[in-house]
Amino acid sequence: MSLYQARMSLLRRQHQLAAELQTLDSSGPGDDETLDSLACQAARELLHIKQVLRKLGDCGNDVCRHCGHLIGPERRKAVPDTDCCVLCVDQTH
Repeated sequence: MSLYQARMSLLRRQHQLAAELQTLDSSGPGDDETLDSLACQAARELLHIKQVLRKLGDCGNDVCRHCGHLIGPERRKAVPDTDCCVLCVDQTH
């Protein structure tokens, strides 16, 4: 799995968990202990995902938007604002 794919997977899961938490918060009366437990689990997973995304963000600018592989330092020096690796640029031109 490329960094891009990992980031997209984490963002999808983050969105799902946020929706689950919202549903739990708006649910009516029920087993408070179970609801609290589910909310705590979702909140812990959300926190973990945010931490991982933050770490991935540190290298996010060095990830090709097409294939998700790292953009090499030589390419970065040649074209500082690029968002494509050499292979993807060659394939698109």
